[in-house]
Amino acid sequence: MIKIADFAQKLKSPKAIMPLAALIIVLLLSLIWSGSQEKADIKGAEQLWQTAENIRKAFRLKPNYWGLNTALVLKDKLGADMPHKDGKLYNAWGKEVLVGAQNGDTVMPGQKDFYIIYDNLSKDECVLAISFMPDNQQSLGLLGLVVESALKTEFVWGGENALPIDKKAAAQACGDNSKVLWHFE
Repeated sequence: MIKIADFAQKLKSPKAIMPLAALIIVLLLSLIWSGSQEKADIKGAEQLWQTAENIRKAFRLKPNYWGLNTALVLKDKLGADMPHKDGKLYNAWGKEVLVGAQNGDTVMPGQKDFYIIYDNLSKDECVLAISFMPDNQQSLGLLGLVVESALKTEFVWGGENALPIDKKAAAQACGDNSKVLWHFE
C-alpha cells in the first residue's frame, strides 16, 4: 500500500507534476467547452423565439406583415442578437436564417403570417430547435412548423404530428441538413 507521505514526495518531482497538470488542464478545457457548447445549443433555439416576439411587437399596430423580410429584420435589429454579415442573418449555430414569406421572400400586402427558416441544420440542432418550447406567451403565435429532411413532416396544434414536439418525435422528423420553417401569425 502507498503511504500518503510517499505519494506527496513523488508529487514534488517535476516528472510527476507534468502529467498531472496536463490532465487537470484537459479536464478544465473540456468542462469549459461543453458548457459553452450547451449555451450555444440553447441560444440557437432561444434566438428563434425572441426574434419572432420582436417581429410581432414591431408589427402589432400594423394590419399585417407586409414588407417583412430578412433585410428588414437586420435594419430594425429584430434578430435577437443574431450575428449578420453581408446582409445575411445567422443563428448561434452559424447557419443562415431567413425571415419573411414561406420561401424567405418579402411578405406581401394582406399577409397576416410569416416564417422564420433555419436551413442546413444537423440532426442534433434540428431536434433541439424543434423540441424547444418557450413559455406559453411566446408560443401562442406559432401556427405550426415544417421539417424538411429525408421526409417532410408538418407539426400543428392538435394534429397528427402535434405541437409541442417531444424529443422522440423530433428525432424521427429530423435528419442531417434539415430545414425547419416555423410559421407564425
